[in-house]
Amino acid sequence: MDRTMEVLEEVVEKCRTVLGENLTSIVLFGSVARGLEDSRSDIDLLIVVDRDAESDLLKDIRIEMLLKYSVKLDMILMGKQDVTDNFEHFSPLFLSFVLGVSVLVDDDFFEREYFKFLN
Repeated sequence: MDRTMEVLEEVVEKCRTVLGENLTSIVLFGSVARGLEDSRSDIDLLIVVDRDAESDLLKDIRIEMLLKYSVKLDMILMGKQDVTDNFEHFSPLFLSFVLGVSVLVDDDFFEREYFKFLN
């Protein structure tokens, strides 16, 4: 198994454990999602939650992946309403990282909002 896929599978499981029912979506973006990564690339993830959560919840996952795989994770934690607002208001920063994504986990929220935006 490819190392990146191994890391992603482990991160998904750890996010499910830490966030539980609050986890809505995990979206891979950036160079890895676009297939343009190199040996210095980090893994960029948007973690969408139903209710607001503290981003410190993900700190242990970041540290564990760095120690185990020597890979840096950039994880952005956002609530569903924030994601919807960013799509509706065409936030340039938000749109720059959601174009060319790979949805790893979704309860139909992110893809629905994404396709509404594209149409």
